[in-house]
Parts: sequence; C-alpha cells; structure tokens
Amino acid sequence: MATGRLLATQGVSMVGMQRMSTGTAFQRRILATWLTLSLLLVAPGAVASDVLQPQWGAQQASIAADGPGQLVLDGARRVVRHTDVAGIPFTLNYRFEDDRLRQVRLFSRARHADPGRYIDDHFNLEAELTGIYGEPDVADAEWTDDQLMDRPEYHGQAVQVGFLTLVAGWEHADARVFLTLERQSFRPAQRLILTDPEVELR
Repeated sequence: MATGRLLATQGVSMVGMQRMSTGTAFQRRILATWLTLSLLLVAPGAVASDVLQPQWGAQQASIAADGPGQLVLDGARRVVRHTDVAGIPFTLNYRFEDDRLRQVRLFSRARHADPGRYIDDHFNLEAELTGIYGEPDVADAEWTDDQLMDRPEYHGQAVQVGFLTLVAGWEHADARVFLTLERQSFRPAQRLILTDPEVELR
C-alpha cells in the first residue's frame, strides 16, 4: 500500500505530512515510529494469518464489523468480504450455524493473461497453508489428458482446457482444509475451503 493511501486511511492528510516534516527531529522520530507500527498492523502476512486460521465460533456481527478487507454482504447466515491473501485477490464467504462461524470459502478473483500464473498462485497458497497446518495429507495433480504432463510451461493451459486439476488437503486439529485449482466456466478457478473440524454443516 502506498504511504499516501495508508496515511489517508489513518486520517492523516498529505498537507499535514508536509507540515510535520518541518517539525523538530524529535517529532520526526515519533512520526517514523508511528508509520512503522501502522505498516506492521496492515502487513499482508497478518491478513493471511487471520483468514487462513479462522476463529471458529466467532459471531456473525463481529465478522461483519471487523473482518479483513472490504465488506460486500451481511446476509442470512453468511458474510461476504473481499481481501488479498498471499498476494491473491479473494472473495471470502463466511458461513455460520447458530450465529457461530463454522466455515470459510475463498474464491480467487485473479484474472491472469498468462495461465501459468494460476499455477504459481496455487503453490504459493499451498506453501502458506503448509506453514500453518504442516505438510498436506493429500497433494495431487489429476490429469484427464496427459499430453502436456511433461511440459510444465503449459500446465496453466492444461488447467484452462480441463486436462489438469490440482488438489491439496489437510485434516488438522484446527481445521479441515481443501484447496483446488480446476477449470470452471472456461478458465482456471482457485478455491479454498476451511471448515471447523468439530462441526458438520447441514
């Protein structure tokens, strides 16, 4: 995030910044410390951790009010938000039972001209999840047509035409996690589902 945008979100105008720059050395040190803390508070890693390690049982009102990114919908038993995770823009669909968070579904909103970028997104996200939940219990490349299998530079195209689906899954004490990259509506579609391991959704 650009410094100007960050400051605007914190209620500090650029005109104010110019005035502060003429202050004493002590004031400048205070400002530098404040900026560093602000950047840490909105660090992408913090957002990823918040999304990929859901607080099961959280109330719908708290997710609607204080969840990551931008609120899109606060509806019947679900909240929808937009945010970035591991550098990928996602739609987050929070699902609730008895006003308690039980599942989070993430759908990538990325639009890449190079289909190979979807492969990169998948493995970057898999690496983030591995850092949290350990090695996946399942990590597979499912081929319906193997003519591009030995040409990694075309694996993005293989997903795009439906030859290849990438799957990874974790059965962990903190979450059941299912990550896929597959063809949907004639293009690669990235999906991640995290479910409270204590609950079976109806």
